[in-house]
Amino acid sequence: MAGPARIFISYSRSDGQADAGRLSDTLEGRFGPERIFLDVANIDLGDNWARVIDHTLRDAVALLLVIGPEWTPTEAIAHEIRLALESGVAVIPILVRGATWNSVKEKLPSALEPIASFQALTIDHGRWRIEMQPLLDLLDRMLQDPARARVIYKPPEPVSVLQTCLNERNMRSLLVHAAELAECLDDPAILAEAQQIASRLGSDSSEERPAPSELLFSLKVARHRLMIEQIGRDVLRYAPAVRAAQFLQDAALEEEVRRTQEAFDEEVGVRSASRGELGDPAWYLPFASQSAEKARNRLRECLPGITKNEAKRKALTKLVDREVTRILNAGRIADEWEYSLLKHYSSYPDMPVWISNRSNVPAMLGWFTASKPYRVE
Repeated sequence: MAGPARIFISYSRSDGQADAGRLSDTLEGRFGPERIFLDVANIDLGDNWARVIDHTLRDAVALLLVIGPEWTPTEAIAHEIRLALESGVAVIPILVRGATWNSVKEKLPSALEPIASFQALTIDHGRWRIEMQPLLDLLDRMLQDPARARVIYKPPEPVSVLQTCLNERNMRSLLVHAAELAECLDDPAILAEAQQIASRLGSDSSEERPAPSELLFSLKVARHRLMIEQIGRDVLRYAPAVRAAQFLQDAALEEEVRRTQEAFDEEVGVRSASRGELGDPAWYLPFASQSAEKARNRLRECLPGITKNEAKRKALTKLVDREVTRILNAGRIADEWEYSLLKHYSSYPDMPVWISNRSNVPAMLGWFTASKPYRVE
């Protein structure tokens, strides 16, 4: 049986042993010794160090990386960080005794470069109790909901979640990914289903084993849902309002947007011809945006969640596929909306096979970025 979720403290013995000890004492006072892992206290003589570290860290809610001025990423520390990253465990750098994050980044080997973008917490020993409080509150929330621990620490960004390849042999990593997808899609059922499938394999989520096909299929469906919803967000950022109405699959709203835009264009033409100018902006701006904002606001309200209904999801998939096909057949990208759609649709690891076989996609994306003075994210 797996024990309670723990907080794992990583440190360099030549630089941060005393700091790690004080941190451990503080955490034990708040959460109890059974919730804290510190190697000198939790690895007995004769134990297999690597096995204990691996087993404990894979089921931890966070790795607290204690960093002093002379910290260096030893082989043991690098192993702990890599394992945390692979397992989806939150890594929280703790800077003590004047250490700076910029100096730490210079010491990182290429394998640990992903942590260079992490937000570090600086703690001064003279203000220890005050500056520890936000961390204690954060860890408290993470321990109360271990399945969502990394989400609580660092809410996921949809594009980065979609660009993450599934680690199909690491159950912990897959469950963390399920939590991120559930957060992005505002659908707790995704995580609940993943946990239910994992529970059938036994309680030890640290063991490396091939993931069941049922779990992988469930996650890939959720990833596809998120991809469609992210395209919906791009509609709000880059596309005309009529696209928002199409994405909502509301024919009446789509017709209203088109009709209002046509009426506006006609009125602008009449005013321009008769006066040589548009006249008072107070008149034409609200008129032009009324139905457009109605469509955009409704789409904002539906994201996330627009893909929960399977029938709607399939209809949206067909809509997006038609748009991508149209752009590819045209052989060129016309605007920011088309660029964002093609860029995202072609960059995800589990993109449709039919688009991965189109060799002209990189050239089309490159041409558009080269021809514009700005870049669409």
